[in-house]
Amino acid sequence: MHKFFSILGVFVVASIVGGCPSPKSVRDGFERKPGELPLHERHKRLLPPGAIKFDAKIITVFTDRSAIPGDPCATNPCLARIQVTMFHAFGYGVKGLQDGDFFRTQFKMTMSDTTIDGKRYRGLSEGDSFTGTGYMMATQDGDVLEVHDYE
Repeated sequence: MHKFFSILGVFVVASIVGGCPSPKSVRDGFERKPGELPLHERHKRLLPPGAIKFDAKIITVFTDRSAIPGDPCATNPCLARIQVTMFHAFGYGVKGLQDGDFFRTQFKMTMSDTTIDGKRYRGLSEGDSFTGTGYMMATQDGDVLEVHDYE
């Protein structure tokens, strides 16, 4: 019986010293703003399954062009490397993404100044920041974040 209380005492002391982890406002080097949801809670916002809403910065614009005649991406840049500075929301099924991640990205509406269905998209170039909505797509060259809309 004495041995039982000794083990129990060690366990209690270890629990008190170790403590429970406290919530932090800093995660992976990015500080959360007051009132901002933790990354794992942002999936509760309403988006279609697989969709992502995010803030990002253009790191590199690729010069690759589409080989399909008449495709807007045959004459305008559509591919870039971006860094997501903050994920705002995830649709159902999106997992494993972190603020600060880098992605190869395809812009469905090109990166040039254009208007589609009455909505104007400002042109984007290296160093520009934007808020976008898109989907992760698996391709033969690896995963690509396909941007369907941006501001």
